[in-house]
Amino acid sequence: MEYISNIRDYKSKNKTAITLGKFDGFHRGHQLLIDKIKKHSSAEVDSLLLAFDIGGRGLLTEEEQKEKMREEVDVFISCPLSDEIKKMSPEKFVEEVLVEKLNVKYLVVGSDFHFGCERSGNVGLLEECSEKFGFHLEVIPKMTVDGREISSTIIKEALEEGEIHLANQMLGYDYELSGVVMEGNKLGRRLGFPTLNIVPDKRKVIPRYGVYGCKVELERPKSSDEGCLSGEVVDSLGEWKENYGICNIGTKPTAAPAGEPMAESHVFDFQGEAYGKKTKVKLLFFVRPEKKFNSVEELKKQIERDIGVVKAALSSLDIEE
Repeated sequence: MEYISNIRDYKSKNKTAITLGKFDGFHRGHQLLIDKIKKHSSAEVDSLLLAFDIGGRGLLTEEEQKEKMREEVDVFISCPLSDEIKKMSPEKFVEEVLVEKLNVKYLVVGSDFHFGCERSGNVGLLEECSEKFGFHLEVIPKMTVDGREISSTIIKEALEEGEIHLANQMLGYDYELSGVVMEGNKLGRRLGFPTLNIVPDKRKVIPRYGVYGCKVELERPKSSDEGCLSGEVVDSLGEWKENYGICNIGTKPTAAPAGEPMAESHVFDFQGEAYGKKTKVKLLFFVRPEKKFNSVEELKKQIERDIGVVKAALSSLDIEE
């Protein structure tokens, strides 16, 4: 995949099959659009994704976007939504960007796609432009889940309400938080539930504070005698298989309130140290909201109950933790 961060200096040599939009979540609707342009790609036609970066908290960081796109498209352009782009008329955008710069042959968009100055461009205008400039336009209806249209806005709202199942259904994958394992106050270890602690990226949407069932993926250790997951096997690519556990997202109100949210994951059957290692926490289901307890002993009893709930849920899903 060719990654482009400055569209101003880019010009496509080949014809292209393009889809474009915010693509801040790579949800199932986005995946359908990408599947369509991939079908048009060939030795002479590159599949090209033009993703507008509007800033603010998103469902994916730039690094996660690139990781997900790496095996999907030939060219990935991350385009900041600059004043120049925002003020450009729809007609000018089509002619100067899509036709002259990106050499479009096929264009795939969702039925609600709007673009250009004050979002005045729409599918109807694109149909006129496709006839004028000779490219093929394909308009894809919005995908739905349980009668609700899939959108990044709805997914963000679901995450903020703790509706992780709905968010994951719309995403088509498990929502994750990632970071480097840092050293905490070791309260979990003293209680008998050691945790892997990460500070989620500030550019990511943080789900509702509370306890979740989760899967955890750790960076491969540098040597075979370093800390590992009990019974774990490293695959041929050297990546960890997923391990199940329980995660608390929040500010630790009982022990030592943190100034920023943390994700603390207790991985079932974990052995060894993981400080300084990259980890991904994939959220599966919501257990309960975060709560301040009257004592550490009360917290310990609740953690025991939470672990029981998570293991029972995993068992009902035929998942071995």
